[in-house]
Order: sequence, then structure tokens, then C-alpha cells
Amino acid sequence: MTLSDSAVGDILYTSWGYEQTNIDFYEIVARRGKSTLSLRKLRCSSEVEGWCRHKVLPLKGQFAGNQVLTRRISKHGTAKIESYAILHPWDGEPKHATSYARSRSIRTMHRHPQRHQALSAARLGASLFPAS
Repeated sequence: MTLSDSAVGDILYTSWGYEQTNIDFYEIVARRGKSTLSLRKLRCSSEVEGWCRHKVLPLKGQFAGNQVLTRRISKHGTAKIESYAILHPWDGEPKHATSYARSRSIRTMHRHPQRHQALSAARLGASLFPAS
């Protein structure tokens, strides 16, 4: 499948990062014409494979927020979420992510985004303002 052949309900993904590999999944929720996609980001499940390595799978229909993104497919058949994140059709296989720090925090981030934000803020505060 190519982006041009994709249909509503299909899942796309991005793989990006510098010192780590981040995987994000998106579901096509609408198509307009041949080149316009409406996407929503999906929540994911993650299974630890080793130190700072995990298998990531999308949770179809479980959206991460309410935001709908509109992206155009270029004349070359590609589309981007951001300048560094190119969309690819998902082949149904787990994707492999790496994290620079804690593998556990990745699972928390996808399963409980509000809890992850609170934990991250608490960790940041603790590192900036250590107990005396």
C-alpha cells in the first residue's frame, strides 16, 4: 500500500528521533480527494524487549486526544507530520522503539498520558530542586 492508495481506517506511522527512535501511529479518519488526509494520533501498547528497547503497536480506534491533523500527499507520494517525521503505511508488524532513559516511562506515557506528564514533572522538579 502507498499513501495514495490508503483509505479511511488505515493506520500510518512515523519513526523519528536522534539519540532514540520514537514511533507514532495515526489513523486515517477522512480523505478528501486524492491527496488530502485527515489523521488522528493513536494510543499505543509497548512491550519491553531489552534495556531501553520496546516493541510498539497501535491501539486502533483509541485516539490520543481530539486533535485532527490534515496533511497533503506530495507529488512524490509522501506526507509529513512534522519536517522530521514522514508518514509510512503500517504493515501490521510491531515497530521497534528505543528510549534514551526509562523504558517504563514509555509504557506509562502511552497508557496513561496524564499520569506520565505528572510523573515527568515530578522527576524534573526533583532533579532541579533536590531535597537538602
